[in-house]
Amino acid sequence: MTEQKNLHPQRYFGGRDRMWAEAFTLLGNRNYCEDAYGVSRNAGLAVVADGGGTPPFALAAAGAAADALLAKVRTTASGPGSDVLRSGFADASRQVAALVNSSDEAMGTFVTAAAAIVSDNTITVGWIGNCRCYLFRDGILQGLTWDQAWPHRCFIGDTPALVPVQEPDHYLGQRPEFPTPCRPLSDGSREPSVEIGEFEWRPTDMCLLCTDGLVDTLGHSALEGALQAGGSPAQLIARLFEAATSARPRDNTTVVLMGGPSRPVESPT
Repeated sequence: MTEQKNLHPQRYFGGRDRMWAEAFTLLGNRNYCEDAYGVSRNAGLAVVADGGGTPPFALAAAGAAADALLAKVRTTASGPGSDVLRSGFADASRQVAALVNSSDEAMGTFVTAAAAIVSDNTITVGWIGNCRCYLFRDGILQGLTWDQAWPHRCFIGDTPALVPVQEPDHYLGQRPEFPTPCRPLSDGSREPSVEIGEFEWRPTDMCLLCTDGLVDTLGHSALEGALQAGGSPAQLIARLFEAATSARPRDNTTVVLMGGPSRPVESPT
């Protein structure tokens, strides 16, 4: 995939790989990047982060959030995935707040993010805003996260007007009738609205994390079809890249595909 010019530098660390992972970032219809991602194949962690605000600070804030979550996993010897992610998002909040408060030009910068950590037979996901995580199992793609509602969609004047969760048939597990109002990682004036969920994980499962640029461009059926076609991890991510590129996304589009310990086999070309 050497022809991909709009890849954001990946944040990888870890020794022996326990999981496999592939990823890309497309700039879309923008000439700057505000997305970041990180993967620890050894720890079984993947994270995507989407910054907003002034572009240079938005990218730095997204990268700080991804790095904070990776660092938390690297320095945490054991413990439930939910505790690791809650603590990681708390560290990310402090890092983003420090950056936002470091300059008047950075005021208004914010970050939404989603992270998934696989441990034995459990996948734990944490998210803020509209970054998403999906589970692909036995040819079926199901959402593990739902979009939190943004303030301008949550309130009309002083009257709450929360938007019902969309696409209920595509989600796994219990979903709220109305989404949580989004409080992204920002200046630290409010506690971020982190959601946590735990689900069963099987060795042949795959999880797909993405920023909203992907789901705004490709529908659920297109994402599911790209994975149903099968192939090696490199073939799967190449197919998603081609589909996203062909759809000409308006926004930055970041995708991380992670699975394991079983690795899908390469299909004939």
